[in-house]
Order: sequence, then structure tokens, then C-alpha cells
Amino acid sequence: MPASTIAREKDSDSTLTLAAIGIVAYVSCDLLHELIGHGGLCLATGGQPITFSTVHFQCLGGWQPGVSAAGIVLNILAGGALWLTARRNTNVSVHFRYFVWLTMAYNLFTGWGYVVSSSLSNSGDLANAFRSASPVWHWRVISAAVGALFYILCTRMTATQMRPLIGPGYPARLWRLILIPYFGSALVACSAGALNHIMGGRQAISLAISTTLGSWGFLLLPLFLLTSRNTPTLAAPPIPRSLGWIIAAVLAGTVFVSVLGPGLRLH
Repeated sequence: MPASTIAREKDSDSTLTLAAIGIVAYVSCDLLHELIGHGGLCLATGGQPITFSTVHFQCLGGWQPGVSAAGIVLNILAGGALWLTARRNTNVSVHFRYFVWLTMAYNLFTGWGYVVSSSLSNSGDLANAFRSASPVWHWRVISAAVGALFYILCTRMTATQMRPLIGPGYPARLWRLILIPYFGSALVACSAGALNHIMGGRQAISLAISTTLGSWGFLLLPLFLLTSRNTPTLAAPPIPRSLGWIIAAVLAGTVFVSVLGPGLRLH
């Protein structure tokens, strides 16, 4: 590669690296929800894992309401912990700060977004957790309102933590740091869903879209940032090409799509 090209890459954001970090962040969020959240509580309450893929976890026995809600709860708790981490990790590399920010955003948007969508549609994890609750409309109204309130609050929190990553580069860099991982993770998620043999490709792709492109909090971030662009902003370092993050994304994406995408029958 010519020296002039290498120099330019060091002084600008690497599209490939932004996508790679986004893929690793999304995969970690998804596995936290399905494997650690649903799967962990399934085992902890005496249940037996039956099937598992990138968009579902089936448990036989155990405390079913808790198993259904565990993925959402864990995403929200992880997002809150990463928010605290993002406020204190100013001395680490810009790549890791971007990864922490993206993972925080995915967990918060997935968790609270699921609260809202599951309440409004009366389907999905939260609806299954409250299936025996009576009256049904009662929990749906309350959880939808609470979910919407915290979704907006988390979007503001995410925008605040994003500001040091952008610097004064409005609006081009703002959209670049949002849209590249946004669509990159959606491509990986949908590729995995298309191979799903347990739920069927069409349903799995629909669920994959809802957790990636459905994380519309990413698209709301400019509303919070561009409306306050007169706020003094320090210069932010670029996110240059990183071979380590690219390799990590290739490995994570390969396992996510080819191994977990079709689904695993555990019993």
C-alpha cells in the first residue's frame, strides 16, 4: 500500500474498522441476551435448554416467566454498567471507547426497545413473562409507558457519551459513526437469520431486523446532538484501521452466522 494511503488512513476513520467494531458489539449484545440471559436463568432455575439460535432460546421447565424476561433485564443492566464505564474510560484507545459506546447503545436500545414493542404487540419475551398476569392490558399500558420514557432517556444518555467521539465533525462524521455499524451489524444478523433451520428463515430474519435496524434510537441520536451543535466540542481522534478488530469481527461473524445462525438443538 502506498505510504500516502497509509498516512490518510491514520488521519481518518476506517470504514472497515467501524463496521468491524459494530459487528463485535452487536454479537456480544445478542449472545448476552440469548445465551447468558435466557440460557443462564434456564439452567439456574432447573430448566433444560432445548434449542438455541441467534434470535431465540427454548427452555424446558425452569421458571418460565423469569427465563422469558431474563434477556431484556440483562441487556438493560449491561447497558447501565457500560454507561458508567464509558464515563470513566477516557484513558483507553479510541477503538475500545467506540466499542464500549456501541455495546452500551445496543444493549440499552435492545432492552428498552423490547419493553416497548413487546408491550404494544403483546408478543415476545416480555409478553410471555406476563402471560399469566391479569388483567393483561394493565401491565401492557404501564410497561409501554415506562419503556418509552426510558428509551428516550437512554437515547439522550447515549448521545451525551457519543459527543467526545465525534468532536466538531458535524454532521458527516456523526452519521458515519452511526450508520456504518448500524447497517454492518444488520447484514450479519440477517445473514444468520436466513440460515435458521429451527424457526425458519423468514421469521428469523424478521426478528434479526427488529433487533438491528429496529434499534431506531441510533437514528434519533442526531436530534439530540445537532440541536446542540453550538456547545463547545473538543477535537476527537479518528478511528483508524485496526487489524485486530477486523480479525475479531471476522471470527465473531463467522461463528455467529455459520454455527449459531442455523440453530443448535441441545437436547
